Amino acid sequence: AYEIGSGLVGSEMCIRDSVFTTEFSCDYDVCKGACCYSPLPSGSKVHAVGGGLTKDEYAEVLDRKKDIAQYVAPEMAKKFHRCPTCQWNTEEGVTEYAMETYKGVVCLLSRMDRGCCAIEAMHEDGKGLSFSIPVNCSLYPLVYDPGKKRLYVSHLWDEQCGAAYEKGRREHVRAYEFVKDSILRLFGEPFYEELCKRAKEYER
Repeated sequence: AYEIGSGLVGSEMCIRDSVFTTEFSCDYDVCKGACCYSPLPSGSKVHAVGGGLTKDEYAEVLDRKKDIAQYVAPEMAKKFHRCPTCQWNTEEGVTEYAMETYKGVVCLLSRMDRGCCAIEAMHEDGKGLSFSIPVNCSLYPLVYDPGKKRLYVSHLWDEQCGAAYEKGRREHVRAYEFVKDSILRLFGEPFYEELCKRAKEYER
């Protein structure tokens, strides 16, 4: 593992080696966004929640709730109006935020019928939020744990992401390269540049 400074967390962050070695590139034509509506793997210790949100995204979703509701799948609208988001504190005392789910499985932003996120559908109509998809969703397969200050590769959706691993290997795209825009959104350009530098060092 490597340590990289980040202005966001204000201290060193642990970067797992797999961030540099894992090849991954989403193949939406194959998976159809399955991670948005698939049940969690049996025995998973992850909270059964929808897409993870940053604090700012959480606030914006609640502020634009009525606008987003027009793009939520009809069967999920009642749940969305009643309780679109959730939050909880980790063992480290860090507050985390996420979308709620429909029947404990499907993210409330999932539009299985359109193969996209409800917020993405808003952007297509020019009515979007400041983001087109929650950054924690677009960061996958990388996961940032703010409590332990670490960035690592998650294998939560390996069954659904088989095609993404194949495409990544075929096109020689590493995970941190695929999610560059999300890393920039979360941590800024200096952090990404340092990450690339460490990746080259790791290759040597």
